[in-house]
Amino acid sequence: MAIRSVDFVSYAERIVSSERACEVQIVSLEHRASELQSEISRLESEIAYLESEIASAYYVDSEGNYHTDYSLISSIRMQQASCRSRINMASGELSSVRHEITVTKIELARIRAEKADAIAEIQDRAVTTSRNITKAGLMTGDYLRTGANLQGSFQTSLNALSRAASILGSHISTGGGGGSSGGHASRSRGGSASVRRWNGGSSFSGGLHAVSGQGSGTGRSSSRFQSTSRGTRSQVRQMRSAGSTGISHPKRQRTEFQSAKSSAVSSSSVFASVRSAASVQPSGRKYASSRSASGISRTLHSIPVRRGDASPIDLNMRYASNTKFKQNGVTCYTDDDGKIFRMGNKLLGGRTYTVGGYTYQTDDLGRIIMAGGVLQKKDHTGRGNMPDQMTAGSKAQNFSGDQRGHLIADMFNASGGMENFVAMDAHLNQVRYRSLEMKLAALVNDPAHDNQVSYFVRPVYHGGSYRPVGFAVEYTVNGEQFSERFYNGSLR
Repeated sequence: MAIRSVDFVSYAERIVSSERACEVQIVSLEHRASELQSEISRLESEIAYLESEIASAYYVDSEGNYHTDYSLISSIRMQQASCRSRINMASGELSSVRHEITVTKIELARIRAEKADAIAEIQDRAVTTSRNITKAGLMTGDYLRTGANLQGSFQTSLNALSRAASILGSHISTGGGGGSSGGHASRSRGGSASVRRWNGGSSFSGGLHAVSGQGSGTGRSSSRFQSTSRGTRSQVRQMRSAGSTGISHPKRQRTEFQSAKSSAVSSSSVFASVRSAASVQPSGRKYASSRSASGISRTLHSIPVRRGDASPIDLNMRYASNTKFKQNGVTCYTDDDGKIFRMGNKLLGGRTYTVGGYTYQTDDLGRIIMAGGVLQKKDHTGRGNMPDQMTAGSKAQNFSGDQRGHLIADMFNASGGMENFVAMDAHLNQVRYRSLEMKLAALVNDPAHDNQVSYFVRPVYHGGSYRPVGFAVEYTVNGEQFSERFYNGSLR
């Protein structure tokens, strides 16, 4: 970095200030997104409630005649339209807020990466500065005052680096201090065996000579050193004695420096995950396959991908119609056209499938949102088998007394599998909904008339629940249209 060590304090303060500003903005945006999502859920719930209220517009008088309150229906439709308009506005703002959150998170990742680089740079400079302080302390003779001045300057830089590291939430490690570079060590005559002096033109970063003289390292002091006064000798002895513990062999210095650089790298590793936060994995399939050798399982479009899969399941492929088979340990079910619509105990999301001549549609959560077709005459006696139970998600949200309610009745030759039933209130299933089914069955099976009855039912859900709050039924009898609305709760 092209920045002076003493300027790292203000640089660190700018980084921390930018980081905190991004964090505060993300919290604020996420709070707003939560508010908008809650508003959308409330409006969707209101629409569902209004949809169930339409059921009250259809009633039967004491003589058994059906009546419709069209003014009530019109009023409810207007309220629903208003709710949908507000949902569209909130959804648009929510999309904008989420985009801003993504942009801010990318900026935060960039700032944290810059922060990690700054910490690594501070660490490297701290190691070098600490070594230079030691080297400056070895300056003698005519350079003694210069060494003292340099020590003060280097110490100021080291203090600034330490403060900058503290601001960034880190600390500096000088790796135990450094010694002078270059030169040859020789034992001082008459001195302690643990005290060493550096001869032969040793130098520190900056190019100034740390020790006067050009000795060859034979064990004798240079002639210039021997000509110094007794007072200078005394100062040198004191300096050597005080600084002896900070002087090490050049090979040891290199080891300590490498250790210090390793420490600097480890301090930046804390932010390694931040550097990669803004990266985007190309695709889920590549993500799964790149880890298959380690035996890690992942899910791709509801298809488990496991170690050693030789033939992944292709959802676009046509298989034998109305069959079930196992592949990669998963039981797959196909519809009338041979398309997979169910895997295990879960309907695939966002699919349109045909079973038994009736068409069904699921949303992204795998919930049935439409079922219908031309009603058929029953081709078997008794009640058809219902081999499937309600899904775990549906069970968790059921009311006591709920049953597996057919969307299209068994009396119309419809499937008894989970592709054709939802959680339905018992009274609705056995009384109110069944009364409509019986009415339509009489038309379908009327021997005097060849009635053609088309029937479509749309379950209405609230939020992420798998239990419908109501049902909107539309049907036609020989081209004449009718509609019914049912609230999925007891009216007794």
